[in-house]
Amino acid sequence: YKLLGGKVRDKVRVYNGSIRQKRTGDRPEDYAADVKWMMEQPQNFFMIKQGISFHSNMKDTIEGFHYGVTQKKA
Repeated sequence: YKLLGGKVRDKVRVYNGSIRQKRTGDRPEDYAADVKWMMEQPQNFFMIKQGISFHSNMKDTIEGFHYGVTQKKA
């Protein structure tokens, strides 16, 4: 940031992508509790980035996670 003239913004809104605690499960309630914990941190995060995708086991463990039939790995 020194190449750009040093510190120019003291109050930039940022999102949390790395400060985490161990989540207890993959249910929507578990994600809500995780987000609540992050919002209570002293960094005053504005947004929370969550890893919800088909790359996890959520499609196999959560009823109604998506429409259609889940394809099992070979």
